[in-house]
Amino acid sequence: MPGGHYFKAKDKTVHFHKLLLKRRAVLLRWLAALKRESPPMGTDSRVCSEHFLDEDYLEDKIFESGKLVVRRTKRLKPEVAPSVFNFTSKTKLTKGVCH
Repeated sequence: MPGGHYFKAKDKTVHFHKLLLKRRAVLLRWLAALKRESPPMGTDSRVCSEHFLDEDYLEDKIFESGKLVVRRTKRLKPEVAPSVFNFTSKTKLTKGVCH
């Protein structure tokens, strides 16, 4: 999935995934999850990886030293939507800020 923006914190890397504006069915699921009726910004709108489950990501399977190793990639599965939120009555979604 496109959207290779990320930042590194102390012990983790957070990726930012673009809203899929051209895939209407998936976009509508993302907007419902974000509690939005329309995209919050424009074509650069993103949701950080903190809002996705480990199983939402594609895996790479490779052989290393004769053993099959399975690793999570930074690419989301095609049909997933963000699902990890802690919404409160005061929660706001703001450009560039992850609440």
